[in-house]
Amino acid sequence: AILCRTNVECREIANALRDNGLQAVVSNTGISLTAEWRWLRACMHVLVDETDSLSKAEIIFLHQQDHNIESLLDERLEFMQAAGDDYSKRNAWMQDYPVIVWIKENRSRLLAEPVSGMIQLIYAGLQFHNKVIEWGNGAQRQANLQQIVEYARQFEDHCLKLGLLPNVHGSLSWFDALAENEQDKRGPVTNQLSVNVRT
Repeated sequence: AILCRTNVECREIANALRDNGLQAVVSNTGISLTAEWRWLRACMHVLVDETDSLSKAEIIFLHQQDHNIESLLDERLEFMQAAGDDYSKRNAWMQDYPVIVWIKENRSRLLAEPVSGMIQLIYAGLQFHNKVIEWGNGAQRQANLQQIVEYARQFEDHCLKLGLLPNVHGSLSWFDALAENEQDKRGPVTNQLSVNVRT
């Protein structure tokens, strides 16, 4: 691996290595913009608030094969009209969707885990690794899933040093801060012949 001070230096060195016939891997920022992070984040939101309709919509949009936002919005509008002013009915939207059901059934077990363990249980229970491969660019998406677990461990270490209790809300806020500071690096996709260039 080659360590650099800035992301710009990383790109320059990687390009120089490539110009000389070497494979170079630079870990780009923007993991928070990926579909795999958005799906996991939505699952985590529903885990702590089962009435979060926006996160439910994102789960369903990303989970369904056709990613048809129009039909999802039409279904939501019809549901809201039928529910009227009954808030308990409004909050029950998509409660029978398989992903939502799995989260509800496993809520206690998931919340009893450290954040990194909870994420790995979500990956296994909802077959994240298989799902993200369906979206294409499988190697990068798999690397991103592993990178998210690594960020969760870093968050737990951060909380330990400060004497704080790591939880879902804290981890989501911590991840948002990474994204705001452009520190949310995507997982590196490497092989035995590549040079890893990072900050």
